[in-house]
Amino acid sequence: MNIKSFFPMLVLASSFVLVACGGGANDAADVFADEMNRIADAVEQVETADDARSVAEVIADARAKMDVATAEINAMSDVEKAMMSSSRASDIAQAQARIAASMSMLAMRDPEALKIISAEFRKINTPG
Repeated sequence: MNIKSFFPMLVLASSFVLVACGGGANDAADVFADEMNRIADAVEQVETADDARSVAEVIADARAKMDVATAEINAMSDVEKAMMSSSRASDIAQAQARIAASMSMLAMRDPEALKIISAEFRKINTPG
């Protein structure tokens, strides 16, 4: 698997930058920032395909929490969505950069591990 295989995941993850906002959605933004950082921490530790399987479980757990936050955001009115600020956008963007760097290194070091992690990333739903 080459490095291009995880670019769709990065595009998917970049949509999380848009979730930071006030009120209940701010809580949702906190969930995304916290879970993206948890994923980044885990992905940075991957050395083997076995590690990747464990990280896939972390991603699945994070995905479940982010799915709840996504439902909250999707239930917001257009006005509420329009009022979103970027209070956690920097944190989310930094986590994305860490994930991208780790995935890039993993693509060169262990393509099978990258494949395992990428498959789990593709299951993440985004607000929309």
